[in-house]
Amino acid sequence: MNANFKKGKTKMEMKKSVTLIKRIVTSRILALSIILQLAADPAMAADRTREIGVQAYIYAYP
Repeated sequence: MNANFKKGKTKMEMKKSVTLIKRIVTSRILALSIILQLAADPAMAADRTREIGVQAYIYAYP
């Protein structure tokens, strides 16, 4: 038999690959959430600022 031939992955190899996949997925989700937060925060801040400006205008000029 060939020494390099493997029937399948061992439990340790499977555990390592699952851990690696979890690490990759977690890092991608974290990066995506950071990017979305950076993109959405200025828009939300501008919307809040506009609302405050409109309210101030309404109260200043009844």
